[in-house]
Order: sequence, then C-alpha cells, then structure tokens
Amino acid sequence: MITLEQIRQLDARVRRAIELVSKLREENYTLKNRLAEYQDRIEELEVLISNFKEDQSEIEKGIVSVISELDHLEEGPKAATAAARSAPAEGQPPPARPREQRPHASGAAPVAQHQRPEPRAPGNPVPHPVQEAEEAPSATPDAELDIF
Repeated sequence: MITLEQIRQLDARVRRAIELVSKLREENYTLKNRLAEYQDRIEELEVLISNFKEDQSEIEKGIVSVISELDHLEEGPKAATAAARSAPAEGQPPPARPREQRPHASGAAPVAQHQRPEPRAPGNPVPHPVQEAEEAPSATPDAELDIF
C-alpha cells in the first residue's frame, strides 16, 4: 500500500524535475540566442575575409603590373641597343663603342673621369638623377645607360 510519506517523496522528486526542465529550457534558449549571434558574426567575418581577399588580389595585380612595367623599362633600352649592335644597316659602319671602352692612342687603359657636382644655392632642390639624364644630351649617340 502507498503511504503518505511515499507520496510526499514523489511530489518532491516531480518538483525537482520540473525545476530542472525549466532551467534546461532557459539554458537552451540562451544557447540558441548565442548560436544565432555567433552565426551572424561568422557571416560578418566571412564578408570581411572576402573583401580582404579581393583587396589582396587587387594589390597583387598592381604589384605584378608595376614589376612588369619596370621589367619593360629595364629591357627596353637594352633590347634596342642590342638590336642596333647585332644588325647594323647596310652601308653603315658598326656603331661606335662608348667613350669609356675606346682604347687610348698610347695603349694604356682608360681612366674614369669623375665630375664634381656644381654647388647648389640654399633652397634649390637637388634635381632627380633621372630628370638630369633626360635633360642632358648624351655625349655619344650610342652610349648605353647602365643603372646597375
């Protein structure tokens, strides 16, 4: 037979189970909200990553383009000079060697001549070497500009 004490114990257990289910429901609701927040944040980060990758791709293309332009600039004078030297036109003498490579009449090795720069007035900027080279006429028409 069931006693009053057993019913009280059963009632206490049911109340604890109800409290536990209620706490678990609250925790489940909280976890679902956090999950939704995390999923939103993941979507935001994926957009940022996608934008970052696009930016990196544009930067890489720009760098490759600039390097390619520099290669063309570097190869341009060398290729033109090499082509002019290897295939002189008929009836024309071969191109003259640059001044530094011409042997002296005495047979001695050429001595490099250094020029001192002209003193500049205060406040006058020093011109860029490329600008000076473009402005100054070449000593010999076939002289090659060696930048390295």
